[in-house]
Amino acid sequence: MLWLTSQVLAAPLVIFAGEAEIAADPAAVQEALLDFDAYAEWNPWLTSAVGEPLPGATVAATVRFDEGERVVRHRVLVVEPATFCWEDLGAFTVVARGQRCRELVEVPGGTEIHVELSVRGPLKGLVERRYGEELRRFSQAELEALKVYVEGG
Repeated sequence: MLWLTSQVLAAPLVIFAGEAEIAADPAAVQEALLDFDAYAEWNPWLTSAVGEPLPGATVAATVRFDEGERVVRHRVLVVEPATFCWEDLGAFTVVARGQRCRELVEVPGGTEIHVELSVRGPLKGLVERRYGEELRRFSQAELEALKVYVEGG
């Protein structure tokens, strides 16, 4: 029973999974994702990000929530030509650790971007109940804004 309980707690809870087609090549989309200095120009959710887009680096992002903005630290996990992932840092990650990955796929006419925001840990259900709708809404808004920004709109 302990093994089953630990597996259930370790399994991620996907809060958001979305995709969009962007009329630009994957390199242009990845460039926008990794240009943290430009987030204030286009990103309605992460209004700033300070750090380097390098595996293992820490990024301090100002995140907009319905209740206001707060700074959340992230650790960059993967930076590859078609993938960018990071995870939350901080004391709360002992009970609920968020991770977001963006994967780029070249398609005729541009790029398909797939985004997944997942949470692991014993309080992942609480995160879903308290922040799930808000995280989904802001994740979708970020995807839509990225599309407009990269396509030059």
